Amino acid sequence: MGQVWEGKEHTSMPARILVVDDEVDMANMLQSGLKRAGYEVVVAYGGNEALRVTAEKAPDLAVLDIAMPDMDGLQLCKALRARLGSSLPVIFLTARDGLTDVVVGLDAGADDYVTKPFAFPELEARIRGVLRRCAYQQQATDSGLRPLVVKDWTLDPRTFELNMGGQPVRLTPVETDLMVYFMRHHGQAFSARQLLSDVWGYKPGTGGAALVRVTIRNLRQKIEGNAMQPKYLRTLRRRGYMLSVD
Repeated sequence: MGQVWEGKEHTSMPARILVVDDEVDMANMLQSGLKRAGYEVVVAYGGNEALRVTAEKAPDLAVLDIAMPDMDGLQLCKALRARLGSSLPVIFLTARDGLTDVVVGLDAGADDYVTKPFAFPELEARIRGVLRRCAYQQQATDSGLRPLVVKDWTLDPRTFELNMGGQPVRLTPVETDLMVYFMRHHGQAFSARQLLSDVWGYKPGTGGAALVRVTIRNLRQKIEGNAMQPKYLRTLRRRGYMLSVD
């Protein structure tokens, strides 16, 4: 069963997924599979078409191919976020598995990525994980969740803003989820595998460690004076990552 989405209207409805891929067979395969899984699916075969169809139906999540002729997925992601809001979750499809491509994709605002070729259950698991995180964020906003405080750091999950002793830092939704976890478990170390399970919500064997590494890297660039020599978000050999606010 596809995951229902608790939207702003507070009604439980099947999540609407936008699929954008210029390979017609791939786009149609994804449409069929996601419909069978219980989702509502909107398909576009290019970036410009995607902008047109989303003007009529705003998606709850977008699955975007990176390599498209009229507008690549990176440009489309930015355009969709500008129109629909920065919290729109995005999963990239890429034929390239290099860390550089992962970095570029996540820097463009993606929540996750899947490398072609892939098994459909893997993509479905990623979609469920991202929607779960978005549902949590919506609940946090609706319930008036109080900001988290660790010493002179304050994180507001509703606004994605971290205040570091008077210095405001804007985070992405994914970075916010990760920082919430670290602040709730301040001073504890976690492996990439455990973070994939607890923060991203992925079952063992799904999700890639590169996703954690790149998100950690992006966080360090925002919160550290020197990202190459982190003071707060540390890597502990054979233990994992730990937040330590002195």
